[in-house]
Amino acid sequence: MSQMGLHGATGQEQCLSDLRIAAAVCGEPRDPALFAMTAHVLYPALDAARPATLSPTIISAVIRDAIGFAGALLSDDLSMGALCGSLSERTAAARAAGCDIALHCNAKLAEMTEVLDAAGFLDGASAARAAAALAGAPAPQAFDGPSGEARLADLLGALEVTA
Repeated sequence: MSQMGLHGATGQEQCLSDLRIAAAVCGEPRDPALFAMTAHVLYPALDAARPATLSPTIISAVIRDAIGFAGALLSDDLSMGALCGSLSERTAAARAAGCDIALHCNAKLAEMTEVLDAAGFLDGASAARAAAALAGAPAPQAFDGPSGEARLADLLGALEVTA
């Protein structure tokens, strides 16, 4: 028995629709995204036990292979309270699942130290992806609000909404 989503789509079909949107946002091979962030979202059709941030299946088979994302992958904020386990456990699980960088965003020094200890050193493929992403990042520019709003409208207009 399959779980039905929007407009009669199965859970897996809905996930694949969501992933096509993610692939479009990641960019074309000629202009690939340098960084991306996971979400603490459960996709039961892909991994019934773990949210995307903690799922080796989603990170490897979906984000890296199916979508083709080759940049530095950041976890969502591990301190936001959306995941079970201690902060050390969440950090270690995110890194083990394939997140290159573990984010901690609440500025509590004791927690920052805990995340740093659990994350370990940035090395191997994770270090190479992070270095490549930083090297390819453009220099900061002043933000032009109207241009940003126009770009967002263009991107949203290009998406097929199925609500």
